[in-house]
Amino acid sequence: HAGQTLEVAWAPGGALWYVYDNPDYLKNASYTANIAFGATITNINEETGDALLTVSLTSGTVGGDICGGYVTEGAAASNTVTIANGTVSGIVCGGYAARSGTATSNTVTVSGGMLTSDVYGGYAAGGTAASGGTAASNTVSLSGGTVSGSVYGGYASHDASDNTVNLNGASVLGSVYGGFALHSLTTGNIINWTSGNISGTLYGGNETDYTGNTLNVYSTGLSAGNIANFQ
Repeated sequence: HAGQTLEVAWAPGGALWYVYDNPDYLKNASYTANIAFGATITNINEETGDALLTVSLTSGTVGGDICGGYVTEGAAASNTVTIANGTVSGIVCGGYAARSGTATSNTVTVSGGMLTSDVYGGYAAGGTAASGGTAASNTVSLSGGTVSGSVYGGYASHDASDNTVNLNGASVLGSVYGGFALHSLTTGNIINWTSGNISGTLYGGNETDYTGNTLNVYSTGLSAGNIANFQ
């Protein structure tokens, strides 16, 4: 019910399907996983994708993925993932849309912990070069911890636009993308860089049409492997 917090002290593996089985049960609720060895923690609402679930990790180890919202079609929108500590072996994703869905206005906030794979604000996996699969207005904010993989404000099969990455102290061993698209546009994405070292490259976008991407640098003495695709 609204406002309820669920704590999972032990999840031996597989996925947690509370929202899939009960689409209305966890709306506007908070989900806290303290220890979830080998588990994939996912908010899944196949009907609407807008359960608005907050997934929070404060300690322990998650051997699978953490995803705030997941839909096979439609929109994964306005979901939140917060990592304060602990270890995550799989990806961390605010909202994930498979097939031809969209991922919009999802948020990932990391203030500590060890993330051994990639981080996505919004991930739109489906669609083709002609249509579908858009990631827009998603946000990733990093103020602590270590990301061993890469960071994507928005990742899409078609186009990724108006996504934001805020770098405020975390260490990223991979690259950082404001937006990443497999087939089409990466426009209007923003990276705000205040502190933290980036071993890879800072990219505004990755496609040939990467207009309107912005890098805002607020400190001196920062270090990155390279900087590319900003205007």
